Amino acid sequence: MSPCLSLKINHFFACARIRNFWRVFFFFLGVFALPLQGETKEVACPGFFYGHQPPESNLSVNIICERHFALGYSEDRTSSLWSAEHLTRTGLLHAGQLPPDRARFYPDERVPVTSRAQIEDYRQVNLIPAPLVPHEDMPDITSRIESYALTNAIPEDPRFHALSWKKIEDDFRKEAIQNEEAYIITGVGYMAALNALGWDQIHVPTHVWKAIYLPRQKKGKAIACRNQIPAGCHWIDWDELTNVTGINPFPAFSSTEEKEQAVKDEERDLQAAEEAKAQDAKEAMQQLVAKP
Repeated sequence: MSPCLSLKINHFFACARIRNFWRVFFFFLGVFALPLQGETKEVACPGFFYGHQPPESNLSVNIICERHFALGYSEDRTSSLWSAEHLTRTGLLHAGQLPPDRARFYPDERVPVTSRAQIEDYRQVNLIPAPLVPHEDMPDITSRIESYALTNAIPEDPRFHALSWKKIEDDFRKEAIQNEEAYIITGVGYMAALNALGWDQIHVPTHVWKAIYLPRQKKGKAIACRNQIPAGCHWIDWDELTNVTGINPFPAFSSTEEKEQAVKDEERDLQAAEEAKAQDAKEAMQQLVAKP
């Protein structure tokens, strides 16, 4: 337990001054520490990005590279704005064979302490640390442990995460398996007055979204949800997603026409699938009515 937490209430302000001193001390210490991989001019871990181009954002980020995913971490938000994965059928099949884990989130010491989330920030609030990159996507134990770093966590409504978001994660995994590979960007949106939690002021997103591109089929789509119940999830095209969130998930596309065509192809297939379901339901009903 932090010594600050053990102090009585009449020592609160003295404790705050002590903690502020250490925050400033570690800030200057962090200035001379080794930089995150995203601070170089070259693109860090380009294999996770379609066309080797990471998402573009209105806010500056440090790209943090893990074994099987990358994060765009904002020190201003004390949170990652996006995550990037290149999922393959083989990797996901390996992931499905891993035993259940009991790992817990932990602070990422590569981030300066002044911008580092702590698990204590989530105590006594109705929000949970939820992963941008799902633990279930990871093909080995080491990568799964990496996915528990708090740089890979955002504050989420636990009801939204359990009732809406987990299903979306499952659906995107199925798409990657069915289509052999997929580039997936998961991100956040701040559509209202900024709300922050904990001593470290982790900004709470109002929206969470996922964008997927299937290179073999040349199709893509995105879905956005409110970070609450009801989630109001809806499909959204990439240009609208960029305009609303300030994050362009796939800047490698050279033209708007290419993006529009990729989304149109996916929308066409989604509509065809819905029509097929409706037709199957109609035929099943007719068979029931026709039975003596």
